[in-house]
Amino acid sequence: MSNGNISYSATIDGLVFGPIEINTASSKIENLSIESQDNVLKFSFLLTDVFDKDEALLETSYLTEMIADRISFQFARKVENIKCDGWSLPVVGNNRQVVVRDFALVWDVVNATITPGEETLYNLKLLLESPIQQKDTYFPQFRFACSQRDPVTKYMFLYNLLLLLHNDKQARVDAYILNVEPNTPVFPSPIKDNVNETIYTKLRNEVAHTRLNASASATVNEIQSKVNALQIITKKCIEQHA
Repeated sequence: MSNGNISYSATIDGLVFGPIEINTASSKIENLSIESQDNVLKFSFLLTDVFDKDEALLETSYLTEMIADRISFQFARKVENIKCDGWSLPVVGNNRQVVVRDFALVWDVVNATITPGEETLYNLKLLLESPIQQKDTYFPQFRFACSQRDPVTKYMFLYNLLLLLHNDKQARVDAYILNVEPNTPVFPSPIKDNVNETIYTKLRNEVAHTRLNASASATVNEIQSKVNALQIITKKCIEQHA
């Protein structure tokens, strides 16, 4: 057998952990190690009998994306700018083919950093090694929402994900929110008699629709104060749809 390697990296918003060895179902991947240091999430693959860079990318890129989605969901962290750093693959005569891609990372200010303990890392390893589940369908959208720098954009994508999980029915979204957060403020709907809507739906509609007497600046300020809570609600909803 001939071994080679390929590596990836991504920017990650405030998560630090040492190398974790991940078992995969691919016969071509002998070893996968991931770690997160200095706002960089690193993926290192050891490959067996892979001689072509396109095959190396095919074997590893989908898994890199899936792991990024799961880590983003597990810790509600921003994971973006996934890049292939380079590869070193065997060629005829056991020489090495080495290609390195240069790239620039865009760094963000991190407000808080998570350093998971042993039990959390063990649970992360179990998650990353688990088979594809129904909730994996929603992880890419959750990661995309978490990666938005603008709080209003992030809020709208999180709310739209809640709509997707509730068959595009705002009434069902509100019922779910009140079930998990009973003290959520509610307000009379400005367009439907005898219908209330939660603060989360009210703010969403003030962005998506024309609402008389709604102040754009007040809506933005309220969204900034509610976006983290909406992220927690959306994450819980995805977990319960497993």
